[in-house]
Amino acid sequence: MPRSPFIVDSHVHLDQVAEHSPDRIAWLRNNQVMVISWAWCPRVENRAELAAYLERMARTVRGLAEKGLACRYLAGIHPRNISPDLDPARVEELLAPSMEDPLCVGLGETGLETADSREKEILCAQAEFFLGARKRRDLVLGVHTPRKDKDRVAEEVRSLLAGFDLPRDRVVVDHCTPSTAPRFLEAGYWAGVTLSPIKNSADDLLSIARDLPDHAGRILANTDSGTEFYTDLFDLARTPPGDADPALVSRLIRDNALKFYDLQG
Repeated sequence: MPRSPFIVDSHVHLDQVAEHSPDRIAWLRNNQVMVISWAWCPRVENRAELAAYLERMARTVRGLAEKGLACRYLAGIHPRNISPDLDPARVEELLAPSMEDPLCVGLGETGLETADSREKEILCAQAEFFLGARKRRDLVLGVHTPRKDKDRVAEEVRSLLAGFDLPRDRVVVDHCTPSTAPRFLEAGYWAGVTLSPIKNSADDLLSIARDLPDHAGRILANTDSGTEFYTDLFDLARTPPGDADPALVSRLIRDNALKFYDLQG
């Protein structure tokens, strides 16, 4: 794996990219893009399917790493992957095997989509598991916030996380916007900002960093590519706005992610 990638896309769904845009795997490798793959399955009906998905996702990432792609992954239960038969007491059983994989750097994609009681129950179970797993390895926690009703659900995420004694410098709350990023950055968490036509623009990302200069070292840029592939992060790296500080752009597109995921050479 390259010691100094051009870009680190801090949140993608690499297994979905490999399935839906297989030509992009070579594109990522050729353009020196390191990727952190988060767990999310487009469709899960029951706990057995979720377990099979997590195994398949990890196997895909390992196979691509063996072929020369710079990649790591998070394993977790996305709020849209919570099946009716998933018992919170079995969360550890589902996730523990991945935490022993050297390519697995943490737990994710956890979080809330609607903030109903079921989602909160599973997120709490994952937070408890994360705290226990960290006693054996220095793992990170990746947390989802939704596109719809973002401000309300983001506040539910913030409130729930605050109830755990989490190492906030090892937690990233993702899909943040200019309105939600400050509440997590100012509380000591990292903030993920997704660049794509349906989420944030490069100007949104830069405005967050400029408005919160004391926290710019804890912002992670990503594309959340999966069933659709986005080049917005690469486009920012290749052609940054003329008024953008090159050092700040480097932090947002690469350096911060290398630090957070402890991938610095």
